[in-house]
Amino acid sequence: FFYRALLFSGMRETNREVIEINGAKPVAFKLLLQYIYTGKISLRNEREESLIDLLGLVHQYGFVELQRSISNYLESILDLKNVCQIYN
Repeated sequence: FFYRALLFSGMRETNREVIEINGAKPVAFKLLLQYIYTGKISLRNEREESLIDLLGLVHQYGFVELQRSISNYLESILDLKNVCQIYN
């Protein structure tokens, strides 16, 4: 929904060749783009930090099912080593 509005609703970004996405970390944004284009994403090979960044992006842009999947995955890998990082 966000990108549709951004690109087709007459916002200033509609006519630009380059659109800046502020606040998105490159690894997380790359994962999101992979999901957008393929409908698939592998969470197992990613660091918790990247998954938390990705979780913020999918929440921001309204990918509800992906948000649920990432949350469930983070919950499934929760342990003493990563609980503080995931909690924050």
